Amino acid sequence: MSKVAKTSALSVHPINLRIYGEPDDGLKENIGQFGLQHAIAVDSQNRILSGARRWTAVKALGWDEIRCEVVDPADEDAASLYILNANAYRQAKTSLQQKAEADEYLRLLRTGGISRENLRDRAGVPIPDLKKATPAKVNTPAYLAAAAAGMSDHTYSDYRYLLDGRAAGEIEDTPGIDHEDAVRLKGLLKTTTERVRRNEQGVQAAAKDIRKAIRQAQRTKKSAEVVRQEKAHELAKEARALAKKYLAIMRTLLDEYPDLLHEFNALEFSGFVFDLRDELMEMASRGLLMLPGGDDA
Repeated sequence: MSKVAKTSALSVHPINLRIYGEPDDGLKENIGQFGLQHAIAVDSQNRILSGARRWTAVKALGWDEIRCEVVDPADEDAASLYILNANAYRQAKTSLQQKAEADEYLRLLRTGGISRENLRDRAGVPIPDLKKATPAKVNTPAYLAAAAAGMSDHTYSDYRYLLDGRAAGEIEDTPGIDHEDAVRLKGLLKTTTERVRRNEQGVQAAAKDIRKAIRQAQRTKKSAEVVRQEKAHELAKEARALAKKYLAIMRTLLDEYPDLLHEFNALEFSGFVFDLRDELMEMASRGLLMLPGGDDA
């Protein structure tokens, strides 16, 4: 059904906004020169399914009315498919819009709004990665969704890594990264994602840099832990050597100078021995030392 609607009475469908963002008036000059060649599509609630940029352009030209085709999809999934279909051959889509299209295809696949066979047909658009990929890879939902949106799966994967919380999750979950490093890495991630959103360029290099920074932080912490372990082993060896030296001195006193031992304060010797025993038992109870009979490493 066709109708003429007041431009002020229309709004952009939320799904359209979610995928393509706020429409610009880039078609203003073209429509001003040649007129509106195609009516826009709206649903029964006057929400624009297709033609948001045309609507924005005619408003900028001062038009009060616009020709519309009324389409009433059965549900939100049907509305989403209509919007995706209407923009399938749209020129000059941004990478973020393509990413949003792929996200929407995945959502539809989960809800049953689109079948895998249908998605595979849409992904039949020839792109280099589709020809190179193995059959198993081509059949994965993420690969099909990216291909249907005209984006390589590598680029889509990197966008999802940076923008969908996956990199932040990796920072949180990677062993060996302390709070200080996590704060630093999240700051770097924020700066990087802001740059990617702004420029929509270098997403693969940006994702690579974040992954590299996480690995470096992990390696640094591992190295620090290795240094601590080596220092602990060194001190333990020194303590053992000192203990052996102490025992050797005591034996020498007993063997060579038994007649002079009465001149030493026996309480000092015994106190030291008992203190040492208590310290060793305390360390053993905390799992810091092995009890006799264990591995003497």
